[in-house]
Amino acid sequence: MDQILRTIRESAAAEGVTRVKTVALVVGRRSGALPDALRFAFEVLTGARDGAGDEAGDSAAEDGSPDGSAGDETARLFRGARLVIEEPPVRCRCCRCGLEYGEDDGDAATNWALLCPRCGAGAPEFISGRELRVDFYEGE
Repeated sequence: MDQILRTIRESAAAEGVTRVKTVALVVGRRSGALPDALRFAFEVLTGARDGAGDEAGDSAAEDGSPDGSAGDETARLFRGARLVIEEPPVRCRCCRCGLEYGEDDGDAATNWALLCPRCGAGAPEFISGRELRVDFYEGE
């Protein structure tokens, strides 16, 4: 989350944005990121959580700001911002037979491995569900 906020902070500075209102992320169900953990980190790093100012400053200081001013800047820029997380479902394409399917398709005993419900092949090509990216941010 720290890198996401840093990237948005740099973009906002380049665009003349002084306050970010909304941050929208796309977090696939198989991305390895946990939406609740991202929400918590967002609250801590933006100062939305009580007592978070010190933690945000410490994190920023480790990132190259000797006095922690980047943490204060982040808290100011994102104060009151809303985090929206879209969680697209996992969709795959079978590398053997070409069938497109999701993790909820097929036998519940095999869906964790994403085996093709038609031919049983493994190691599908992911169409969606592994992404972790900033969709957009809104500011003024």
